[in-house]
Amino acid sequence: MTGAFTLKLVHPKGQLASWVQGLWSASLAVNSDETINKLLYGDACSGVVFVLNGKVALGDKQYSPGGYFLPNSRNAQNLCLSPGAHLAGIRLHPAMGYAFWGRNFEHPEAFTALPDKLNELRQLYWALSCCTGHYARLRQLYMYLIQRVRLASNLPPSLTLALKQLQSTTLQYQSDINANVSQRQLERLFSQWLTMTPKHCHRVFRIARALDAIKNKPESQLADIANDCGFSDQAHMTREFRQIAQISPLRYRKQYLS
Repeated sequence: MTGAFTLKLVHPKGQLASWVQGLWSASLAVNSDETINKLLYGDACSGVVFVLNGKVALGDKQYSPGGYFLPNSRNAQNLCLSPGAHLAGIRLHPAMGYAFWGRNFEHPEAFTALPDKLNELRQLYWALSCCTGHYARLRQLYMYLIQRVRLASNLPPSLTLALKQLQSTTLQYQSDINANVSQRQLERLFSQWLTMTPKHCHRVFRIARALDAIKNKPESQLADIANDCGFSDQAHMTREFRQIAQISPLRYRKQYLS
């Protein structure tokens, strides 16, 4: 039996839209005869994942049932689900992980890393474990986030402005950022809130724009996409893809043409 993998993804609107990129729930049937591998592309976002059942691996590490904080994603990583795996998660916009938790994580860490939040997160994990379907899990995540957003810290205005500029399709170079603070102050803000430099964040966002461009218009010339997304040329885009997205632009495009 194959094709027993299911995934439900919701992009919140309204109050949660500026905080949360997506809520998701996924499972692989226990009688499936294969594992499922998904490449998670770097986007500078963070979040949490709830492994509800089965074996799940992220990168080269395997995770047992439980809840885990995820670091700000600098590079693509492989997610592997074994038959019988059930999991759910929250994907936060860049810097919102720090706004939610007051700290960042270099690697996935169990909820015990934040003792003061442990009880509420354990309750959420238990509620998700009792759900019998994807939509019930998504509803539990949504209800939790409505409460959590009320307690979260707002991003500094200069960081918000810098992130908006970095995500803009018109920004060609990271040095063009004008966030009304010095370069040193800006670097400190990115280090505190995202654990990466503005330069690396710019590279990640540029790759994300190129991935979307290839996905939405796979018939376009890669050289044109490279130019539109701010790369010096197609070769530059290919080098950046291999380093950050862990896949070449050509191979990525073939996935959507096949």
